Amino acid sequence: MKFEIFKFENVTSTNDVAINLIKEKQKEIGCVYTDTQTKGRGTHGREWISDKGNLFGSIFFPLEDNYPPFNEFSIINPLIISDVIKHFCDKKNVNLKFPNDVLVNRKKICGVLQETIISGNRKFLIIGIGVNIVSNPDINNEYQATNILLETKKKLKIKEIIDLIISSYEKFFIDLNLYNYESLKKTPLVNELKRLSKPKKKSRKKFINKRGKPKIKTSFEIFRASNYHPRPINKQAARAVGYRFKKKK
Repeated sequence: MKFEIFKFENVTSTNDVAINLIKEKQKEIGCVYTDTQTKGRGTHGREWISDKGNLFGSIFFPLEDNYPPFNEFSIINPLIISDVIKHFCDKKNVNLKFPNDVLVNRKKICGVLQETIISGNRKFLIIGIGVNIVSNPDINNEYQATNILLETKKKLKIKEIIDLIISSYEKFFIDLNLYNYESLKKTPLVNELKRLSKPKKKSRKKFINKRGKPKIKTSFEIFRASNYHPRPINKQAARAVGYRFKKKK
């Protein structure tokens, strides 16, 4: 597989350009990248902030019968891109966060967006890639953002990153007969991806007191624990919350 390169100065979105190349120009395999984009998009319809000097690109190709299915590419793509980031951020802690974020030192440095389209009875996969090279947005999120310049003190050229991304995908397809999804799922980065993607469980400590019993939650229980209350609760208030007084013998 050989990727045809399409370079632009300004576009709405590289994924939009890739869709147009497939549907209108009958291009099948390619890589689109641009200096700036005005309507870059991330996962779940979020805006991808596209500051000049960073990388905005899209890879596209048909999903042939002997290729991995779409759902497996959701793991393959961030793994390939994370290897590219590792090459330029040597000795840095590179890992993944579901669905498609690449982190360096637990800060987001890259995002991957994949989508499929149908053209001429064939399904095509489009992989949008955004890499923070010289700057990063100040995002209010669980993870902070960073960029390659900040992490490495090196100002890279966009073209050298694009070249490595393309060669990495070409190598993947050359070695496709070696691909094994079950083995892929056991790689350290994928295990880290699974760990980071698990929803955080609420600690039982929040709901258990020192005696191992559930903490007070209901109005009735609040009344029963009135010894913690600075003022006594009268009988009328007690009856309102369902408390029954013992009859005097």
